[in-house]
Amino acid sequence: MARYRKVDVRLWIDERFRRLTPIPPCGQGLWLYLITNPDTTNIPGLYRSGEAAMAEALGWDLKAFREAFREASREGMVEADWKARVVWIPKAIQYHSPESPNVVLAWRNAWDEIPECPLKVKAHQHLKAFTEGLSKAFQEAFAKACGQASPNQEQEQEQEQEQEQEKEEKNAPDGARSIVLDCWPLAKQAAAMYGAEWRGEAPGKARLTLMSARFREETDPSVPGRSLIAAVHGYMAFHRVRSGDYDPMQHFTPETIYRASKFEKYLEAYDAAIRAGLKTPFAPVDPKKPVSFAQQQENETIRWMLENSNADESRRGIDGPREPLLGLPERGD
Repeated sequence: MARYRKVDVRLWIDERFRRLTPIPPCGQGLWLYLITNPDTTNIPGLYRSGEAAMAEALGWDLKAFREAFREASREGMVEADWKARVVWIPKAIQYHSPESPNVVLAWRNAWDEIPECPLKVKAHQHLKAFTEGLSKAFQEAFAKACGQASPNQEQEQEQEQEQEQEKEEKNAPDGARSIVLDCWPLAKQAAAMYGAEWRGEAPGKARLTLMSARFREETDPSVPGRSLIAAVHGYMAFHRVRSGDYDPMQHFTPETIYRASKFEKYLEAYDAAIRAGLKTPFAPVDPKKPVSFAQQQENETIRWMLENSNADESRRGIDGPREPLLGLPERGD
């Protein structure tokens, strides 16, 4: 019978661990990182990450990382679509078989966050086949959580995403990019309040485009880009009132927070939390621990405010109280 040990993925960002002698570039070291790193999700073996980001996290140069990855890839242990930033470990499901259909249902949010690409289709087919070997309840749960996937549909969605990005680049307001660059350190600091580390002195080209597209002319010119920072806090407020065992820290990234389909929802959640009397940083709810009575009351208040919000959308996430927003000195102080 196989023997297992639990590993906390926060190991890689632990201060004492990072002071130890680093792992030199090698296939075995990379494999340990691939199966335990903070980007992994509750879907066994499937997550979003880029080769440059992983190389940086390990302290390796990109050439050394690629050589180590080729070793693991040659053994059939891992696959990746670096353009889409998707990593797939096919045999992970064999060692982390879902214990119940509810566990499979909880894959839904993580599945939605995986970029559309042929590798996602391949993972879908593999996971579907695995659940078909279990009971009908598992099969139904998988269909609800991950839906259907077809190569043609994925290719069409990829083309649509590229077209949408081009559209966002053209439609970003004048001056948005320079304001996003100024706002980036504050957004990073807001994320750090929740333990998320957004790397880089400036956002990369893709992130800059994404954030610029979300930028709006602010009604409060003293803090340009205020809605971009409110969305960081709103992301955590939004997931406080969600059901299931989804861990928001697994996807606490600019790509998630500034995605067009969710950005307004996070601003609404920020407003609802502030109106409920909460102050930033909003205390996150650990999905693995029981929710206290006080947290239940706070979450119900936020949920009610979200369902009964009559806020003017043009002002949402912008004209709320200053002090709770950043918890930082105002610009110019």
